[in-house]
Amino acid sequence: MNEKVFPVDAAQLAAKVDYPVVKTACADGKAIWQIAAPAVFMDDAMINKIAALAGSDKVDVATCNADAKADDFYNKAIRTLTIESAAALPADPAREVAELLISGGDDFFVTYGSFSTAEANVLNAVAEFIHSQLSFIDRNAYTLCEIRRFMGLYPEILRELMDKFLAGSNDVAAAKAAIAKVNSGIADKDVKVKTVLNSAAEFFRCVIRSNYALENKTALAFKLDPSFMAFFGEVSDKYIQAFPPERPFGVFFFYRNKISGFQIRFAPIARGGWRTVVPKAGNSPLDKYDAFNQAHCELFRENFVLANTQHKKNKDIYEGGSKMVTILENLDGADFKTTLWAYQRAVYEAFLALLLQDRNDIIEIGPDENMFDEMITYMGERGEAENYVLKSGIISGKEDTGINHKHYGVTSFGVYQYFIRTLKHLGIAPETDDYSVILSGGPFGDVAGNMMKLLNAKNADGSYKLANIRIIAITDGPAAVYDPAGMDREEISALIHKAALDGFNPAKLKGEGAYMIWSAAAADGTHRMATVVNGKVEEKAISHNDFMQLFANNIFREATVFVPGGGRPQTIHDGNWSNFAPNGQPIIKAIVEGANSFTTPSARLKLQAAGIVNVLDSSANKCGVITSSYEILSGILLEKDEFIANKEALVADLMDKLAACANKEAEWLYNEFNARKDVPMTDLSNELGNKVNELKAKLFDLFTEKPELLADQLILDHLLPIFRNKFADRIVRIPDLYRKAIGAAEAAGRIIYTPADPAVADIIKALA
Repeated sequence: MNEKVFPVDAAQLAAKVDYPVVKTACADGKAIWQIAAPAVFMDDAMINKIAALAGSDKVDVATCNADAKADDFYNKAIRTLTIESAAALPADPAREVAELLISGGDDFFVTYGSFSTAEANVLNAVAEFIHSQLSFIDRNAYTLCEIRRFMGLYPEILRELMDKFLAGSNDVAAAKAAIAKVNSGIADKDVKVKTVLNSAAEFFRCVIRSNYALENKTALAFKLDPSFMAFFGEVSDKYIQAFPPERPFGVFFFYRNKISGFQIRFAPIARGGWRTVVPKAGNSPLDKYDAFNQAHCELFRENFVLANTQHKKNKDIYEGGSKMVTILENLDGADFKTTLWAYQRAVYEAFLALLLQDRNDIIEIGPDENMFDEMITYMGERGEAENYVLKSGIISGKEDTGINHKHYGVTSFGVYQYFIRTLKHLGIAPETDDYSVILSGGPFGDVAGNMMKLLNAKNADGSYKLANIRIIAITDGPAAVYDPAGMDREEISALIHKAALDGFNPAKLKGEGAYMIWSAAAADGTHRMATVVNGKVEEKAISHNDFMQLFANNIFREATVFVPGGGRPQTIHDGNWSNFAPNGQPIIKAIVEGANSFTTPSARLKLQAAGIVNVLDSSANKCGVITSSYEILSGILLEKDEFIANKEALVADLMDKLAACANKEAEWLYNEFNARKDVPMTDLSNELGNKVNELKAKLFDLFTEKPELLADQLILDHLLPIFRNKFADRIVRIPDLYRKAIGAAEAAGRIIYTPADPAVADIIKALA
């Protein structure tokens, strides 16, 4: 090997993949290392770590494809290293380098326990997992730093657990016995140490499979037995109280330095979006990581609640609910999309590799927070290339061969149906009466942006369909606007899907006291504010504290309806819900939840007790998942060119289907709400979701036991009209597992909503 010439094939391969490409050889008593890896993972600190691994400080570094675009996933910027060393080569240099990149250079468990880098990565993953669970018991006592410290104090116990894991065993009895004997002489400390070590043992007990032994890993991925939740529930009742009562069907856990997360599902076949949480850094070095630490502690609950909600909103389709949530550490000035995409690809490749080990794990991923079209396309292409059971159908929302949610506004379309039905419940004529609306989420976003589009829709003659609606407040990440006279509708419409709310022209503010504030801070930490004083728009600088007061309270306005269309989970909670009902008097009439988990369950109940109607997210924003379900079915039934040729007709059928699904449930809910006035609307939604999902499970078993009850017509009835009319013969392409799930979903809906339908008479009789 010529150490002066870096191999072209290695550089080209590294530009396409997300793992390092390593070539080594020995010449003249020296080892030559040639390494190429994505530049985003190969900073100077990592280069020094790799040089130390090679046993040399003589490193030639070069950068290739430096001008590669962030969205060019197959021609990425890479850094190449050529290292000359007198040290002997390790047994598997490529594995060593790959594991070092996954670790990010973290050598805590290498130092405290003499574990290999690969083993240390597993232990780092275990520490992350433990933190994600013990945060709900005592987040101050069980910080990640303390968890790692307690683990590092007992390397012999970790070695016992690791050796069993490497041998493919889940037997943790010996480790548990050793943990029981821990005695440092400090009783309070020992309680925490034993809790941490037993939690580590529980992790290893629950590993069903992992990608640890696979070559070319980009991150660690574990499939876990969800029974670990029972263990943590035994540690403290606080853990039990932190979650809804249902328990998952399956859990995946992912780890790489700077990113970790879960995929949680509530059924064997499940679908739900992937959101990546990227908390913003604080303005001061003293609070730089506060937002990250808060989101990090809430990671598992956010994922669990979203997946649980998804399961209930999936009642109209054959898939159960799931969700994938990852958290990426502060980017420290790095390019956002380049870094986000690199870490998302790393996690996705690890997840896909694990899914390919068992074709019974059928998971459909959808777009969510910080999921961009370029990544969606890439994920579909990788699923196709690796022959995943659903091929490119592993991800929905693709721009060309899918139904892009943001483009068609499918989620907001369902929210809008509930919005209109809620107004009618309140005795308001949507088209003519005067009423006001508050929104969270901005015009560039999917749910909020498309909701603004619907609220500002016009008739053929140019008049507004909702003639007298006033949007009085919008709170977006980059800005917040309040205008009691109603925000300028033309100005809002001009921003939709083109700019965030900070692009709103403050000169368009009208009402006395109206204001606009910008999130971006000046060098001195102040924020820009425009406000209407005596009919004129004036500008001034306000402190960060004043900004946060205005920003956080901008949703708490006197209005008819609040539609959360974006924002972090648990924005409305026990500590602030009363801002909507000061002194027990509600200042809004209804909330229609377009954003998932925007309000905590306990706050919802308090809001409703105060007299505010609350339409639950699992009902209001379900049309996005229905769309994704039909997209996946389209991929099964049609070739790509057929899908593209029939896409607009298919989407037209879909919109009719979405309206029918939303209105059918809305009518059921409001009929029940009017008849059972003592039951909160959100409880009725949960009751309906549980009722339908339990029935779907029974019907699936029934169709397994008595397949003759599953008629083709039931399958066809579930499909969109275009499939029934043009491609009815294609139902033979639907796998048997899917047929039973589709039949169960269709029959369950009919039994719940129209039990007199003769098509389900024999099925009802068989269930009896």
